[in-house]
Amino acid sequence: MFKKMLVGLTVVAVASAAQATILSPSKAYATYDYSGSTLSPVFAGDAAEGEMSRIYETFNLPGYAAGTAVTSATFTISTDFRYNDASNPLGLYAVNSDTPASSWATNPALGALITSFNPAQGATSQSFDVTAFINSQYSGDGKATLAIAGLTEGQGQNSWTYFFQQDGALNVTIGEGTGLPEPSTMALLGLGALGVAASRRKTASKQ
Repeated sequence: MFKKMLVGLTVVAVASAAQATILSPSKAYATYDYSGSTLSPVFAGDAAEGEMSRIYETFNLPGYAAGTAVTSATFTISTDFRYNDASNPLGLYAVNSDTPASSWATNPALGALITSFNPAQGATSQSFDVTAFINSQYSGDGKATLAIAGLTEGQGQNSWTYFFQQDGALNVTIGEGTGLPEPSTMALLGLGALGVAASRRKTASKQ
């Protein structure tokens, strides 16, 4: 009985440590290879003439605390409509640099592909699990940048998607890391051990 109570208390202590936060981008912009300018986010993908556009969004993450980690992170963004060749989907990419571009020539390089997607025609919302990447950035400089670009960028497939300006959001949950338990959890475990020992002594004395 005491063991069951101990397990229940421990679970409550761990769960109470988790904190969920919805973040808006601290910087959102699109770059276009044909204009040499950086404008408000409008669209991502390729045009028939080989012109390209990317959307970048940078988030300031919650302050890092030792012993914690990002246990879940979901990136959500809404699309307005798509002018597309369905065979040319978009890609969501991790970006290693958090420095905004001043032109297409200074674009931060696309990092690892997180996932590809092909939004339907018409307004819709897209959600992506980005936990691994956001967690890798959490204990670094506290910033994380994501980019959306044509999956086969530069192929001139006349395919792009319009997004609502600065609409992206990052839902981040911070919880216990994989290191040592928190002091409160250690205290509960210690009390539990004492209780089990006392229970055994009582049982032995009755025999």
